[in-house]
Amino acid sequence: MKVLPTIATALTLSSSLLFAAGEGWVTDFEAAKKQAAAENKSLLVDFTGSDWCGYCIKLDEEVFQQEAFQEYVADKFVLVELDFPRQTEISAELKEQNEALATAYEIQGFPTVILMDADGRPYARTGYQEGGAESYVVHLTELQGIKAQYASAIAAADELEGVAKAEGYLAALNLLPLEFSSFYEAEMEVIYANDPEDTTGFKSRMDLDAALMTLSQQVDTALAANDVDTATAAIDTFLQQDDLPAELKSSLQTNRLFIIVNAKVEAQDTDGAIAAIDAHIAANTDLEPIAQQELLGMKIDTYMNAEKFDEAGTVLEEIIALDPESEIAQMAVSFKSQLAKHKEYAEAAKSADKKAEQEQE
Repeated sequence: MKVLPTIATALTLSSSLLFAAGEGWVTDFEAAKKQAAAENKSLLVDFTGSDWCGYCIKLDEEVFQQEAFQEYVADKFVLVELDFPRQTEISAELKEQNEALATAYEIQGFPTVILMDADGRPYARTGYQEGGAESYVVHLTELQGIKAQYASAIAAADELEGVAKAEGYLAALNLLPLEFSSFYEAEMEVIYANDPEDTTGFKSRMDLDAALMTLSQQVDTALAANDVDTATAAIDTFLQQDDLPAELKSSLQTNRLFIIVNAKVEAQDTDGAIAAIDAHIAANTDLEPIAQQELLGMKIDTYMNAEKFDEAGTVLEEIIALDPESEIAQMAVSFKSQLAKHKEYAEAAKSADKKAEQEQE
């Protein structure tokens, strides 16, 4: 016979889902949004690796556990912990929720702290900051200012009409990090509706971003199948478009080159990789020194992978000669001593291997 849980049991289960994190922290995202709406608060969402991430632990100990932080957030935020532990077990339901949210908010590392409105729309992103709780409170206050500025800009824009209203909404969206734009579709629709001729250029920018996302997916899919030709062909097709920004075109060409070079390096075709880089440089004679230095850095990586240290040293000197004062040149100067050590270790290893072979004969 199936036994229904008692009310007390149900409440216990609900409580463990909501407050499995530290005191005052909620783990159920949808419940947190409802709480934030009811209490007129924002969400402070901490994407963390609580039992393995060093800076996550430092953020918790130095900031979240401190009274200055707790007093500050009490009337402003609902605190949400989305944990990705490696040793602590969490429920399958919670794990599924956290992974979906990490994808939705494009989490690249831990800790990542995102401030959101009660609908889960993000308006600021941060992480670990040195200085303790008092300093972090100042930092959060500055980030909260973004929300207030955004609301003020939208209110002002709503008093306008036509292109002026679209420009006002665009000014408001520009206060937010660009990666959050997909959460503000309603505002984007207002811009489209009030600027049908795309006077602001906003629709063109969004269309380009969407096309780049599609290209990225095509390239990733091809590379996952080790299909370099398809990946580079997708980039070539994209580059045929008219009026692409010069900076974007250069970036895509460099990415295409990297794909080719990486494939040749994996195939141990060092000469082919170097030839591809040299051909790219020769075909783009108008490259700025810093762009040339970055491409030469690709040559160094290729030579290092093949343990051709003398050749790598020659390229280091080329990088420095292009612009001795640049940051890349300074890094090249610093790398000289490391290069010498790599060469020394490699020669010692070869000597040891040769000696071992002789002893076996």
